[in-house]
Amino acid sequence: MNSLFLLLIAGIIFVFGYRFFAKLLSIWVFRLDPKYSTTAEAESDPEYGSSPTPILFAQHVAALAAVSTVLGSAMAIIWGWVPAFLMVVVASAVAGGTFGIGSLWISFRHQWHGPAHLSGVLFGPRVRNLLYLLFFSFLLILSVIAVNLLASLLSSYPTMVIPFWLQIPVALILAMSLKTQSMKHILGSSIAAILFIALCSWFFDHTTVAIGGTLDLNVAGRSWLSASSHLIWTGVILIAIYFAVKLPMDKLMRPRGYLAGLQLGLLLLLFLAGLVVTHPSLTAPMIHYPEQGPEILPWIFISITGGALSGFHLLLASGQTARQIRKESDAKLIGFGGALIDALVALSAIIIFASGFPDLPAWNNFYQSWEHIQNLPVLLQGYINGVATLLTHLGLSAYTARTLLAVIIGALLLTALESGLRLQKQILGELGENYGLAWLKDDKKTIGILLVLLALAVIASRFLDQNSGFWPWFGLFNIIVTGIGFLLITTVLNGFHRALGFTLIPFMLLLLIGNWALIEQSLLWWGQNRWVLFTGGMLLFIIEIWVIFETFPVIRALTMKLMRPNRTN
Repeated sequence: MNSLFLLLIAGIIFVFGYRFFAKLLSIWVFRLDPKYSTTAEAESDPEYGSSPTPILFAQHVAALAAVSTVLGSAMAIIWGWVPAFLMVVVASAVAGGTFGIGSLWISFRHQWHGPAHLSGVLFGPRVRNLLYLLFFSFLLILSVIAVNLLASLLSSYPTMVIPFWLQIPVALILAMSLKTQSMKHILGSSIAAILFIALCSWFFDHTTVAIGGTLDLNVAGRSWLSASSHLIWTGVILIAIYFAVKLPMDKLMRPRGYLAGLQLGLLLLLFLAGLVVTHPSLTAPMIHYPEQGPEILPWIFISITGGALSGFHLLLASGQTARQIRKESDAKLIGFGGALIDALVALSAIIIFASGFPDLPAWNNFYQSWEHIQNLPVLLQGYINGVATLLTHLGLSAYTARTLLAVIIGALLLTALESGLRLQKQILGELGENYGLAWLKDDKKTIGILLVLLALAVIASRFLDQNSGFWPWFGLFNIIVTGIGFLLITTVLNGFHRALGFTLIPFMLLLLIGNWALIEQSLLWWGQNRWVLFTGGMLLFIIEIWVIFETFPVIRALTMKLMRPNRTN
């Protein structure tokens, strides 16, 4: 089948989803009010403050589209392109869009407090504390994956190093333009910034900054330190992110996130143009049952998060994006539209990994086993090289295309990493406020604590095998966080006497799938004697079951209300 056919079907579904279903959600379910004063406009937030909608939208989708979107979609092709396509496109246009709008809406209606704080209001302090632990752990795992992938990119694509780090001064200059609030001025500066990054990728496509070999420290014939290029780049990234998180949002994070969003738009435009020119045929099978791999259910729900089922969307929307939005009605564009853009990135990965092999035997060789495709850096490089092949048909050299794409993916990873750390900082700040711990409300101390924890977690990931250890953890955490997000949205909707089915049904589905997958994976770790991973899985299971136990009366009441016939919610 021609890949353009997939793109056409997805485009029709996305347009109809945004045009009609998003309108239904906005008017009938969430009743978004453009006159409702959001926190970002009503209060002076020293860290965030309000942001113009186009800038906020770009920053939001940049943080969403990095860590899991490409990787999860690339993994899901192991079951064939049809299940992956349906999961990304249909689920994004229904569940993903609903989740995106709802995650913003619950924050609007509760003075931008995060979902853990909101759970304390709805369900009590025990649930709140459990969710603090759950969300913090989830964000830590996400940050570890982002750091490892970014360090791997800098090691594997040495030509990206100079243009990648040049984005910092470009963002600092762009920050001055964003403060003008003149869209004409912002547009000119945005075009100049994106052209500068593209030209730098072209100019430096043969200029490498590589760390060869290892840095070894030997004393009296004993090795005390052996630092590879990956470890050195990890240290550089942690130092850079430490200073970035200390700055207010408008100094570096907002312009850099906006710039990353612009680069994501450039990536998608180039991908679409290359696809139209080459229109490759799909070599992957429609349906595939791998001999060495898990069953399609429940694992396709765990693998694919692009646009459809992303727990990070809940934390990002309620903890960061909602604090910058100006009108409640903008949640339709940012929440639903952001989910669709994320789904388009996931679709690009599906097409690349379904059509990027010369024949079916080559595809079978790559997808020979589940363990083989959990090498995250290899998957990311496969995506970059696959899109680069399309771009060579547009006249770009392979060197320039790979450099530009690596720079863009690196920018997205850095945006997700900084967003995750800022959200963790908020969690520690809320804990400090709840328990009267002044030192947790001190930004310098909390940032230092976060960086130490992240460094230790990155080191641990090297010993635990980051590919087959941290990634299943991430997927399991992700779907459970998503399910809890749907529960929070449903509970708040019930308080406003709104329709419940759009969010309660996904919650029940994710509750079933999440526990199914968690039990399967924990039994697998038990059989492999991987006790650290097994213990982590059991802790996740205990937290999730405890939350369900505490909230069961509410869940039961919501379910009974939904099932009552002839009743308007």
